[in-house]
Amino acid sequence: MSANEPLRLLAAALAGKTDAELSAELDLSIEAIKKRWMSVFARVEEFKPEILSTAEIGNGRGPQKRHRVVPRFERIRRNCGRFCGALKNRL
Repeated sequence: MSANEPLRLLAAALAGKTDAELSAELDLSIEAIKKRWMSVFARVEEFKPEILSTAEIGNGRGPQKRHRVVPRFERIRRNCGRFCGALKNRL
């Protein structure tokens, strides 16, 4: 998996799509989508564990984690300005 693939998943998830819709849009199996989410969550846990720490309350698995990560990604993407021009062009 290349470094861009989790970014493509996050960018597509900004529209609030389900895993099935993401699977069709990105031409990946549901299993591949789930593995990408696991990769995203692992990276978030490594660098910003506080984003996911409250997601564990009330069996916070799956969508609850996603709903914490995707808005953060959107803020970063929107606010990065000229320093992230290359990132925006890749998505």
